Amino acid sequence: METIYFVLGVLTVLVALGVVGVFSVWKKAASAADEAHSVWGGIDSLNNDLGREIERLHQHVDITRKELNNDMNDIHLRIDQEFNELYRNLDSRLDKLEDRLSKMYLEGCEPVKQHKPIKEK
Repeated sequence: METIYFVLGVLTVLVALGVVGVFSVWKKAASAADEAHSVWGGIDSLNNDLGREIERLHQHVDITRKELNNDMNDIHLRIDQEFNELYRNLDSRLDKLEDRLSKMYLEGCEPVKQHKPIKEK
């Protein structure tokens, strides 16, 4: 009989230790699950922040690209205007030179008319 009581006592202690162990493992598993949820929540938050930052950068790049295109168009327009002005000035000067040369051809050149030919010996 004493053996039965001893065995029952040992079994009771083992069952109590098993129940305590199961609850301890269950509590640690629940804590680990909470930490995992917290980590996943942090990852989701970082992912959302990164997505917003990438979208903001895309918008900034688009705005900068549009401004650069506008600046380039302005530069091209100024270059075209400067070349047109240069062509007008050059054309005007060439027209004046052509008029002077035509007048000299038709009327003769005064310095050439006044020049006395050198007599050859």
